[in-house]
Amino acid sequence: MILDYFIQKLTEENPPEINKDKCINTCKKTIECSICKDTCPEHAVSIDEGSVAFDKNLCTECGMCRAKCPTQAIMLKGTGDSD
Repeated sequence: MILDYFIQKLTEENPPEINKDKCINTCKKTIECSICKDTCPEHAVSIDEGSVAFDKNLCTECGMCRAKCPTQAIMLKGTGDSD
C-alpha cells in the first residue's frame, strides 16, 4: 500500500507553477529576471511581457529552475510547495 503511494507520487506529472506574488517578473515591473529561463536545460521556460510560463511538453520536472530562483517563486506540487 505504501509502495503504491510512492510509485504514484513519483510517476504523476507535477509541472512547476509560479507564485506571482514572489516572482520578480510579475511583481516588480521595472526589473527583469530570466534566471529560471536561462537555467532550464530543456528550454521549457518562457517569459513574455512579465509572465513566466512552463511548457509541459518540454519540462522534465528536474527542479533546476526552482533551485536557482532567487525569490523562491517556483513551486512544484508533490514536494510540499503547494497542494
